[in-house]
Amino acid sequence: MFGASITLGLLVWLSAAAAAPADAGTMLPHLSPTGKYDLSFEEIARSTFSREEQLQALDNMDHIEYAVSFRLRGTGALAAATRYVDVYGFNRPPDPTPVDRIRSWFIWSPEDDFVVLPSEGWASAPGTPERIVLSLSDQLDWSESRLVLQNLTWIDALHVVGDRHSDCDRSVDIFDGEAGTQRAVVESISPIGHRITSVQDRTMMIRRVLDNCANAEQRASFETRCLALNLDTMELKNAPCP
Repeated sequence: MFGASITLGLLVWLSAAAAAPADAGTMLPHLSPTGKYDLSFEEIARSTFSREEQLQALDNMDHIEYAVSFRLRGTGALAAATRYVDVYGFNRPPDPTPVDRIRSWFIWSPEDDFVVLPSEGWASAPGTPERIVLSLSDQLDWSESRLVLQNLTWIDALHVVGDRHSDCDRSVDIFDGEAGTQRAVVESISPIGHRITSVQDRTMMIRRVLDNCANAEQRASFETRCLALNLDTMELKNAPCP
């Protein structure tokens, strides 16, 4: 989302901010779930638009831009940094989202190896939102990626399975935290898709479904089928639908 020059500029800015005295715009740090990292917000820009300006473009919505940093607790070493935009103009009333609420929407991997930022809230087509993922561990060979998943189930400390959907695409995917990539667990070709129906113990039930692009003939002939995914072996088997 951001170019190398922006990222470099942000890192320089964060380094300077760390040496400067705190002011009213600096948010107090917040600990990650395991206590390994301090998460800090700093407001760096605020944009507001008149009603007439909002009608001119979808992105003309009131928003605040934050610099977000993750520092190793104890040493203060910078583990990751990015920018996050709170698009609050769609809120009713249109008030900025409290930072504590934004923090509560962060999704941390079980051992804090990476973190998923919330959706920023820009106008978009219906479907699973794309979210920034940041690597925090120096043991991972990637720094920033994207996650397009909801209804998450963790397989282990570095892998998570969830649903992804849009009008003509319904899929069950896995995000691989070792590589920083996302891929399908089971192939879905429109109008046939898949979604998670339940998780019990270490078995995930996946149902074959139709996406929104199926026509009347395809809906009339569609047969429901289900699969059982073993979360320990990632083996898929046909199974009776619940």
